[in-house]
Amino acid sequence: MDNKLLDLDYYNSLSGDEFGQEMKRGIHRLHQAFINQEKVVIWGDSRIDGVMATTVLIEGLKSFFSGENNLLTHYISDVEGFTKENVDFLVQQNPHVIILVDLECDNFEVINYVQDLGIDIIIIDHHSLAIDRANVISCLNPLNFAKNHPFYHFSAVAIAYKFLESFYHKYSQKNTEELLDLVTLGLLANGDILQGEYLFWMLKGSELIDNKNRYAIKLFVDKCEHKKIDVIDYKQGLGMWLKVFNIINDSNLVIELFTTEDRSRRGRLMANVEKSYDTFLGLKEKILKQFHKKIANLDLFNDRVIVIEDNQWDKKLFPLIGSFISEKYQHPTILFSHNEGSIVRGFAYSCHNLDLWNILQNQQYLLISLSKYHQHIEISLSAENIELLTNNLNQQLRNTNPQLYSTKNTYLRVSIENLGKNLYKDLKLIKRFNIYQELPQLLIKNCWFTNIKDIKTQDISNENLAHNIVFFILNDDKNQQGFNGKWEGHYSSEINPNCRYDVICQLDYNQEKKIYFIKIIQLINIQNNTRFENNINYPLNILDYRHDIISLKTIHEEKIAVKECPLQWQEVFDKSQQAMTKNKDLVLAYTHNNNSEIEQLWITFIQLIKNSIKHNQLSSIEQICSTLSVKKETLSIILNSLDNLHITYTVIDDKIKFSENRSTFLPENYLKVKHLFEEIIAQENLQKTYFHQVPIMTIKEEITVNKIVNSE
Repeated sequence: MDNKLLDLDYYNSLSGDEFGQEMKRGIHRLHQAFINQEKVVIWGDSRIDGVMATTVLIEGLKSFFSGENNLLTHYISDVEGFTKENVDFLVQQNPHVIILVDLECDNFEVINYVQDLGIDIIIIDHHSLAIDRANVISCLNPLNFAKNHPFYHFSAVAIAYKFLESFYHKYSQKNTEELLDLVTLGLLANGDILQGEYLFWMLKGSELIDNKNRYAIKLFVDKCEHKKIDVIDYKQGLGMWLKVFNIINDSNLVIELFTTEDRSRRGRLMANVEKSYDTFLGLKEKILKQFHKKIANLDLFNDRVIVIEDNQWDKKLFPLIGSFISEKYQHPTILFSHNEGSIVRGFAYSCHNLDLWNILQNQQYLLISLSKYHQHIEISLSAENIELLTNNLNQQLRNTNPQLYSTKNTYLRVSIENLGKNLYKDLKLIKRFNIYQELPQLLIKNCWFTNIKDIKTQDISNENLAHNIVFFILNDDKNQQGFNGKWEGHYSSEINPNCRYDVICQLDYNQEKKIYFIKIIQLINIQNNTRFENNINYPLNILDYRHDIISLKTIHEEKIAVKECPLQWQEVFDKSQQAMTKNKDLVLAYTHNNNSEIEQLWITFIQLIKNSIKHNQLSSIEQICSTLSVKKETLSIILNSLDNLHITYTVIDDKIKFSENRSTFLPENYLKVKHLFEEIIAQENLQKTYFHQVPIMTIKEEITVNKIVNSE
């Protein structure tokens, strides 16, 4: 093999000059701002591409605009995006230049409004291309290139990096390659297809990530290694962690994680990242299980597209779930959700390199909106048009792609003696040049299991999560010493130690323990050619009053009831054990209906404290918990943080007395307390929403499995 193919030094990267005058005007205006010490605001979109592009720009420009005058700030847009109201808010910071990042800036009325205020605009965008050029200093949009140009498919984080590269080349001796670790994280989180420039950046960025030069990335890598996760794995690694954290929490926290100089704050944020990801794992498993039941009712042989409407789950999670479904069932997938009115919003994922975007464009007469965002497509339409859209898509795909699903899986057949370092090294060489291509699947025939055990995954508080992992040793006739392995999302009861199996798996490496192991993809019992299943008898009867307000009020005290909305499965397991011991029904006697905005809850909380101090009144703990919809333990964490605002509290019986030591406090302390409050409320609300909506059958299954595991 020609070594140059693997040598990054031989890659010739195109410069940002490909953008022509747009790039020259943009970097010139930014340099003027630097010379004149003008204020620059980076205004980014709240989705992960815009967030990471904003992070790259902040890190790349902070050395030019540092100092006491705080000349470089950022603002993450809400869902409304580039609006006059948001502009009016931003104008309070007196900016001279605004860099708009990933905001689909085609609203010329708002652009002209900004220009009339004497503020110059630089646009970084890639979603759409207006017929007329906006009246701005610079508009960096790769859609201006021909489709075969290397920059045509650039995302926001890629354009931001090229912008900095050109700025550095013209006005500085610094090397932008030190930012490629952040760019790599952005590409991973976006799910961008790696080709050309992206591949070069990814390989360089992966080296920087491995070196752990950036403290925040060191925290990430250490966590991944501890959890035995491949850092650049697009399903579980750093990119997915970031994407989940950004969806569940305030996008500003992602930026703060990489830009703050406060290491203790970084540590707390990293703990929150891990907790968010652990929460998502549990939610993903439950959501997928419900969707699988819905899909079981579909005719996937004749249906060319999976279309599901489900209002139980927060639609923010759909972009994370849709890709798993389309990949598992090898069908393009659209997930719809609507909470009010007749308008439904959906997320569409393709597969088999199918151009689902063009197919959906043919159906635009049925749609209200259609926009492409990296690997998923966002659509909205009237609920009454869902069935018609589904039929049209199926018909169009049958006519144009009749062989779309006639694919056959290919496995590399090995024996246990082949597993280990040499095989892993060969497989990783393939992976290095296409991280979205899974490691080849291995087929090990006629093998059996020993040392089978279940281990519940735990969050950072060492609390058990719903996500279970089976660990084992796999044996065959050629090597009875065996080989370590794991099976995620399954239970030991699904493996019969007295049976022989064909195992489809992948080879992996545990960086922390320095051992190789396999991950099961599919398990086939060769004695009856079926997957091993257990016949489950549910151990107790459950009465579900979660959505029955009248029955909730009439529950007798002697009933074994879960009266507070749980945060962990263990709370349900404890009550179920009491019910089984006393041979009684288990009653789900809780509700959760927190529709208040977190910002409004914060205002309410602060106003409550002010009134309590002003009138020297005691506040009921139960009332505060009810208002914020949190548990007492969670309220305690929030109350302890108030010390940063010079507010103390005293617990008197079941009430609280607030006191103020000083009337002034640092603005950054206020923001820290507010961010902590928002993080905690969002996290608990997400977990409670899950336990309020989880189907009764899932609860029965979890209780049954827990009983089996604890009895072994």
